Amino acid sequence: SPVGDGLSGTVWDLAWFDDRLIIAGSYLMTTEEGAERWPLVAWDGTSFSEYGDLTSEGFFEPTTYALYAWRGGLYVSGGFDHAGDVPARFVTWTDGTDWHPIGGGLDDLTFRITGTEEAIWFAGPYRVAGGKASHGIARLDLPAD
Repeated sequence: SPVGDGLSGTVWDLAWFDDRLIIAGSYLMTTEEGAERWPLVAWDGTSFSEYGDLTSEGFFEPTTYALYAWRGGLYVSGGFDHAGDVPARFVTWTDGTDWHPIGGGLDDLTFRITGTEEAIWFAGPYRVAGGKASHGIARLDLPAD
Protein backbone atom coordinates (compact mmCIF):
# COMPACT_ATOMS: atom_id res chain seq x y z
CA SER A 1 0.00 0.00 0.00
CA PRO A 2 1.16 3.59 -0.53
CA VAL A 3 3.31 5.32 2.09
CA GLY A 4 2.00 8.83 2.62
CA ASP A 5 2.08 10.89 -0.56
CA GLY A 6 5.30 9.19 -1.65
CA LEU A 7 8.64 10.92 -2.16
CA SER A 8 9.90 13.23 -4.91
CA GLY A 9 13.14 11.41 -5.61
CA THR A 10 14.76 8.01 -5.96
CA VAL A 11 14.78 5.78 -2.88
CA TRP A 12 18.25 4.21 -2.68
CA ASP A 13 18.01 2.27 0.58
CA LEU A 14 15.87 1.64 3.68
CA ALA A 15 16.65 0.78 7.30
CA TRP A 16 14.52 0.41 10.43
CA PHE A 17 16.13 2.52 13.15
CA ASP A 18 15.00 4.62 16.11
CA ASP A 19 11.44 3.22 15.78
CA ARG A 20 11.13 4.70 12.30
CA LEU A 21 11.76 3.75 8.70
CA ILE A 22 14.83 5.71 7.55
CA ILE A 23 14.99 6.33 3.80
CA ALA A 24 18.13 7.16 1.83
CA GLY A 25 18.06 9.40 -1.25
CA SER A 26 17.60 13.10 -2.01
CA TYR A 27 14.08 14.46 -1.77
CA LEU A 28 12.56 17.82 -2.55
CA MET A 29 10.14 18.42 0.31
CA THR A 30 7.66 21.26 0.77
CA THR A 31 7.85 22.85 4.21
CA GLU A 32 6.51 26.02 5.79
CA GLU A 33 9.74 27.74 4.67
CA GLY A 34 9.30 26.56 1.06
CA ALA A 35 10.99 23.78 -0.87
CA GLU A 36 13.92 22.08 0.87
CA ARG A 37 16.25 19.27 -0.21
CA TRP A 38 16.38 16.46 2.39
CA PRO A 39 19.05 13.76 1.93
CA LEU A 40 17.69 11.49 4.66
CA VAL A 41 14.01 11.05 5.53
CA ALA A 42 12.19 9.28 8.37
CA TRP A 43 8.69 7.78 8.15
CA ASP A 44 6.97 7.38 11.52
CA GLY A 45 3.85 5.64 10.17
CA THR A 46 2.01 8.92 9.68
CA SER A 47 4.32 11.47 8.06
CA PHE A 48 7.78 12.09 6.62
CA SER A 49 10.35 14.25 8.40
CA GLU A 50 13.96 15.16 7.79
CA TYR A 51 16.32 12.84 9.66
CA GLY A 52 19.58 14.43 10.74
CA ASP A 53 21.39 17.35 9.20
CA LEU A 54 23.63 16.09 6.39
CA THR A 55 25.18 18.86 4.32
CA SER A 56 27.85 19.55 1.75
CA GLU A 57 29.88 22.68 1.41
CA GLY A 58 28.55 23.78 -1.94
CA PHE A 59 29.99 21.35 -4.46
CA PHE A 60 27.03 18.94 -4.66
CA GLU A 61 23.51 18.41 -3.35
CA PRO A 62 23.66 16.17 -0.28
CA THR A 63 22.38 12.69 -1.11
CA THR A 64 22.41 9.40 0.77
CA TYR A 65 22.83 5.99 -0.87
CA ALA A 66 23.32 3.27 1.72
CA LEU A 67 22.10 2.61 5.27
CA TYR A 68 22.93 -0.09 7.78
CA ALA A 69 21.37 -0.34 11.24
CA TRP A 70 23.58 -2.26 13.64
CA ARG A 71 24.24 -2.40 17.40
CA GLY A 72 22.11 0.64 18.19
CA GLY A 73 23.67 2.76 15.45
CA LEU A 74 22.73 3.79 11.94
CA TYR A 75 25.59 3.88 9.42
CA VAL A 76 25.01 6.23 6.49
CA SER A 77 26.88 6.79 3.24
CA GLY A 78 26.39 9.31 0.48
CA GLY A 79 27.41 12.63 -0.98
CA PHE A 80 27.91 14.86 2.06
CA ASP A 81 30.78 16.24 4.06
CA HIS A 82 29.14 17.15 7.39
CA ALA A 83 26.64 15.52 9.72
CA GLY A 84 25.49 18.40 11.86
CA ASP A 85 28.73 20.05 13.02
CA VAL A 86 30.74 16.83 12.60
CA PRO A 87 33.06 16.47 9.58
CA ALA A 88 31.87 13.37 7.76
CA ARG A 89 33.42 12.73 4.34
CA PHE A 90 30.92 10.49 2.55
CA VAL A 91 30.24 8.28 5.63
CA THR A 92 28.96 8.82 9.17
CA TRP A 93 26.94 7.10 11.86
CA THR A 94 24.42 8.15 14.47
CA ASP A 95 23.32 6.68 17.77
CA GLY A 96 19.95 8.41 17.30
CA THR A 97 21.05 11.51 19.19
CA ASP A 98 24.50 12.53 17.95
CA TRP A 99 26.38 12.11 14.68
CA HIS A 100 29.88 10.60 14.70
CA PRO A 101 32.73 10.54 12.16
CA ILE A 102 34.04 7.27 10.77
CA GLY A 103 37.81 7.48 10.75
CA GLY A 104 39.00 10.05 8.22
CA GLY A 105 36.10 9.28 5.92
CA LEU A 106 36.42 8.40 2.23
CA ASP A 107 37.52 10.26 -0.88
CA ASP A 108 34.38 9.38 -2.87
CA LEU A 109 30.97 7.74 -2.64
CA THR A 110 30.11 4.35 -1.22
CA PHE A 111 26.96 2.57 -2.35
CA ARG A 112 26.76 -0.50 -0.09
CA ILE A 113 27.17 -1.10 3.63
CA THR A 114 26.92 -4.45 5.38
CA GLY A 115 28.27 -5.93 8.57
CA THR A 116 29.28 -8.88 10.68
CA GLU A 117 29.64 -9.14 14.44
CA GLU A 118 33.18 -7.78 14.17
CA ALA A 119 33.07 -5.18 11.40
CA ILE A 120 31.13 -2.90 9.08
CA TRP A 121 32.02 -3.12 5.37
CA PHE A 122 31.74 -0.30 2.81
CA ALA A 123 31.82 -0.70 -0.99
CA GLY A 124 32.01 1.97 -3.69
CA PRO A 125 34.22 3.73 -6.25
CA TYR A 126 36.51 5.41 -3.69
CA ARG A 127 40.30 4.99 -3.60
CA VAL A 128 41.10 6.17 -0.07
CA ALA A 129 39.47 5.19 3.24
CA GLY A 130 40.68 6.69 6.50
CA GLY A 131 43.71 8.18 4.77
CA LYS A 132 44.91 4.82 3.40
CA ALA A 133 44.71 3.28 -0.08
CA SER A 134 41.56 1.21 -0.18
CA HIS A 135 40.32 0.56 -3.70
CA GLY A 136 36.57 0.11 -3.55
CA ILE A 137 36.18 -1.82 -0.30
CA ALA A 138 36.94 -0.94 3.30
CA ARG A 139 36.36 -2.52 6.67
CA LEU A 140 35.70 -0.74 9.95
CA ASP A 141 36.64 -3.01 12.85
CA LEU A 142 34.36 -2.56 15.83
CA PRO A 143 34.93 -3.32 19.50
CA ALA A 144 33.18 -6.35 20.94
CA ASP A 145 29.99 -5.68 22.89
